[in-house]
Formats: sequence, C-alpha cells, structure tokens
Amino acid sequence: MTEFLVSTGAMSALMCLLLAVFLLGSSGRLTRSNRYLAGFLILTGIDLVGLVGLILPVSVADGLAYRVPLAFFQMPFFYAYIVTVCLPGRQLKPHFAVALAVWAVVMMDMILRTGGWFPFWAEVALQVQFYGYLALSALALVRFQRALKQSRSASQSMQLRWLWSVIAVSFAAHALVLVRLIAVWQAWPVSWSALQLANGLLALGILCGLTLTALLRPDLFQALDPEDAAPPRSTLRPDAQEILAKRLRQYLATHRPYLEPELTLKALARRLGAGERDLSHVLNHHLGQHFFDFINAARIAHAMQLIREDGARLKTLIDIAYASGFNSKSSFNTAFKKHAGQTPSAFRSSQNPD
Repeated sequence: MTEFLVSTGAMSALMCLLLAVFLLGSSGRLTRSNRYLAGFLILTGIDLVGLVGLILPVSVADGLAYRVPLAFFQMPFFYAYIVTVCLPGRQLKPHFAVALAVWAVVMMDMILRTGGWFPFWAEVALQVQFYGYLALSALALVRFQRALKQSRSASQSMQLRWLWSVIAVSFAAHALVLVRLIAVWQAWPVSWSALQLANGLLALGILCGLTLTALLRPDLFQALDPEDAAPPRSTLRPDAQEILAKRLRQYLATHRPYLEPELTLKALARRLGAGERDLSHVLNHHLGQHFFDFINAARIAHAMQLIREDGARLKTLIDIAYASGFNSKSSFNTAFKKHAGQTPSAFRSSQNPD
C-alpha cells in the first residue's frame, strides 16, 4: 500500500507540474486565467509531494511539513482563475495579501510553538477558507450570468455548465479530504493509507481532467469583456423611451436581428443609432425584460411560426432551432418551454395531430 501511495503522489505531483509549465507557456486572451490555474496546479503538486515523504528519511520528511501552510494560497488561486474567466476587472490583490499574512502566522507557529506540526487551529481555518472561496466562486458565476442576460442573446450555457461543474467537483472532492481529517481527529477505525490513496487518485483525475479540458476546449472559457457588462442607468424621458421601444419593435419585425446567434446589446444599439445604456433601460424598465429574454421571445415566436408552416415535418426540430437563432438544442428547448409553456415536440404534435 505504501509503495502504491507514494507512486500515486509522485505521478500526481509530476503531472501537476508538467501541466502548469504548459499553461505558463501558453498565450492568448486567457493568459491571465491560465497563470492562475497554473499556480493552483503547482500548489496542489507541492501538497501531493507530501505522500513521497512516507519513504524519505525522517529528517527530510519532517522538513516537508513546512510546505503545508502553502495550502492557504490554493483557493485564492482557484478563485482568481474563476473570476478572471468571468469578471476580468475584479481586484484580486487583497485575497493574496490575506493568504500571505495567514501563511506567515502559521509558519511562525510551527517554528516557535508546535515544533513543525501543522496546528489544529490552522487546519480548521484552512477548511473554512476552502468553503468560503467556493461560495465566492459561485457568487462570481451568478453575477456573470446576470451580466450575460443584460448584454448577450447567446446563453453560453456550455461555458457556464463547465465552470459550475468545476466548483461542484471541487466541493465533492474536498468532502473526502474532510472525511479523512475527521477520521484522524476522532480516531475512527478506518485505514488512513486507504483514504490518502483515494484522495491522491481523485486529485489526479480531477486536475488532469480540468486542465486537459482547458487546453483542448478553450471555447468553454470565454471571458465576459468589461464593455459587455450591464450598462449604467439611462436618463431617457418616458416619451423618449416609448419612441425607442417602438423603433426597436419595428427593427425586429423588419430586419429580424434575433436570427443571429451571437447578437449583443451593443451591436443592436449601434444599428438602432441608440445608446447602449438607453436601450438596456428601455428593455429592463419599459418592456420589463432582460435583453436575453427579449431576444429569445422573438426567436421562439419565429420557431413556432416555422413549426406551423412545416406541416409535412420536412424539418427537424434542431434545424428549426438553428434557423431561429439558437446555437444549441438545449438552449432552444429551455427557451421554448419558458416562452411557449411546453416543449417544442409537444407544440409540434399539437399543430400536426396526424
């Protein structure tokens, strides 16, 4: 068991390092996010090196204990990765400053008081930090989704599902770590080596999957540009709002811009010759809809018309989805049920009972 545990730790740490080096050498619009992800991987690799200490001399293994306080930097790097994908303008320095302060205090405690042992209070603080940063990461995604609804007609559901899955998997994986720690604290009759091995294998699988996905599917990590965020409040008078709302309806009826899958609030405002914040205010307050829902309502109306006309069912529902401006079947089904009150298949059956 010990040899297998050491081998797992060594392979996991090496994989983290190799993937981190690759990320640090990459370039492009996600360079900043890749660096934070690389930092998280390096710190995770350092943590996994502790498993190798099982076969090292006692003096060397004791020295490895001083790597443990570095774990306080892991979740700030994880959070920074999520935030720079979703909200690039967020200030992150305070998070790292706090982590540095806690690391310094824990190191002093280990050197002067506990003789190289990671103190119990620090272990508790580390667990609190982990779940706190998971909550902050989830909040960043919620804000990202709100901004998308204000400015974009495409849901980017694939990107959002991926980021939510990263948070969910991290939460589930850490539950095993927490079980191992509780087992040690409460002296449960379980195998410490087996739990450590499970942790190592799970960490290896998660980190490899996350990093390889980031490298092979960069489209899952499209950042929301700062200028696409919800614009500030408009100063349009009520009569001017009514005029702009009328122009908007006329433009949609004549030019059907909703058929463009990547239509944005900024692009539509430019075509109308209106300010982005004015158009956003008219949509949100005068018409009572986010840009995302307003455009999707027009798309669903168009799709319903196509279904009514397709009496012989020559078109598939996915063809109708694409022809209506949607870029995926899942987003089409979700929007159709929301705006039509039933699924596309049910609507088609009601229109063509035979």
